Amino acid sequence: MDRISDLEFFQALCRFDSFKSAAQFLGITPPAVSQRLAALEQRLGVSLIRRSTRSLRITEEGKYYLEKGSALLDDLSKIEQRISSLGDSLQGTIRINGPFGYGRKVLAAQLVEFKKLYPHIKLDLILSDTHLDIIKGGFDVAIRVGTLKDSRLIARLIKRNKQHLCCSPDYLQKHPITCFLDLSDVDGIIILEDDLTSGTWRLSNGSRQELVKPKTSMQTNNGEVALNWALNGLGVVLRSDWDIEPYLKTGQLVKVLPQWSVTADVYAVFASDQSAAYRTQLVINFLKSQEENSNP
Repeated sequence: MDRISDLEFFQALCRFDSFKSAAQFLGITPPAVSQRLAALEQRLGVSLIRRSTRSLRITEEGKYYLEKGSALLDDLSKIEQRISSLGDSLQGTIRINGPFGYGRKVLAAQLVEFKKLYPHIKLDLILSDTHLDIIKGGFDVAIRVGTLKDSRLIARLIKRNKQHLCCSPDYLQKHPITCFLDLSDVDGIIILEDDLTSGTWRLSNGSRQELVKPKTSMQTNNGEVALNWALNGLGVVLRSDWDIEPYLKTGQLVKVLPQWSVTADVYAVFASDQSAAYRTQLVINFLKSQEENSNP
């Protein structure tokens, strides 16, 4: 008999006060119970139970074996349950919410690679430039850019990110911007967040922070629309580096006062009851590794 089986046998035996009752529970005969116990005691070299005609009495060695053995069996059961849950976690559905810009230009491509690794996991990607309620929306994880507002959620940093002011070369030629004070006179393309906006840019230059309120030329709740307006020379917009980098390379956009920026890191956020969900951690770890590999 193996040791785990011996532990399970002894644990079952100690529930009863006679070999007959234990035998009925185990589905064997009383002599078989006696023989099994004798073999176990011989292997261990100690007496585990004192027998009498009326009852069974566990010895100190038996108590120790029962206590430690029961704990070991409990741990083994938890390990097996965890392994089973991990197997289940490699299938099922992960619901993800994210902003349109980052979702289309970064997240969607990353999830293609994730799907190749975990083909049995279904992905629901819901993009919105307004922050959807994670709990009410039934999302496992959401991608957020910039300041986090909901203290009920747990956040993990995915990517360091800066936002910069930019405009088309034509706009900059017609409206020269040489110092910070010039920003109050530019045509600001404002992006509405959660249907609200102060129409201001809170910019940093090292340890210095300033708040500027440009003339609001146009506003929208969609970052890609705002970027397109800037590309067409309609004003200055504040966008993330990952969003404007391709247009900076082609010369379609230029940074305005590049020493000034906004810290807008990318986070994965999730509800506290999702902290132990293996699928949730799986996709978050993958997204973080993708960013780390792309920025060595």
